Amino acid sequence: REDGTYRVSAELREACLFSAHNLLRDPPFSKLDLIACRNLLIYMGPELQEKIIPIFHYALRNNGYLFLGSSENVTRHARLFSTIDKATRIFQKRSEVAAQRLPEFPLAAAARQAVPSTRPRATTGTLQEVAERFLVERYAPAYVVINAAGELMHSSGGTGKYLELAAGAPDHNVFSMARRGLRM
Repeated sequence: REDGTYRVSAELREACLFSAHNLLRDPPFSKLDLIACRNLLIYMGPELQEKIIPIFHYALRNNGYLFLGSSENVTRHARLFSTIDKATRIFQKRSEVAAQRLPEFPLAAAARQAVPSTRPRATTGTLQEVAERFLVERYAPAYVVINAAGELMHSSGGTGKYLELAAGAPDHNVFSMARRGLRM
C-alpha cells in the first residue's frame, strides 16, 4: 500500500502483461494462464455473451483459469470449461476440447457485415494466393503500404480510426493523414 493506493510489486509487474484491450473488437491474446473478467458480462446481452465465452476459451492455454463475477457463468458452454468453484465462479479450460477456429470478434464481425466491400474480390491466382488474400482481409489488423516519401500507395479496410483526409486538396502523405494524437 502506497499513498492510499495499491502498487503491484516489480516482480509481479514483470511477470504480467498490462494492456488496454477491447474484448469486442481486438483479437484475443493467446496462451493466457488466467482471465479475470469479473462483472463485465452482466452488462452485455445474451447474444454477445454467447460469442465472448468461446473467445475466452480460445485465449486460455490448456487448463487455464477463468474468473467470472458472481452473476456470471459458463453454463451454456459447459463443454468448454469445467467448474472449479461454483460459489466464486472459477472455471478451468477443458484441454480436451480444441477450438474449432479463431472465434469472431463481435464488433469486428458486425462492422464487416455492415459495410459491404466495394472493391471486386480477386479470385484469380493459385489456391495459396487466394487463401493468403482471404486470411489477410479477414484477420489482419488495419494496414497501409507507403512509398519512401511516405505517400499512401494502398490501404486495407478499417484505417479510419487512424487516418483521415483533410479538407481541401488531397494530400496522400500518411503522416499528414494521421489523426490528431497519432501524429509524430
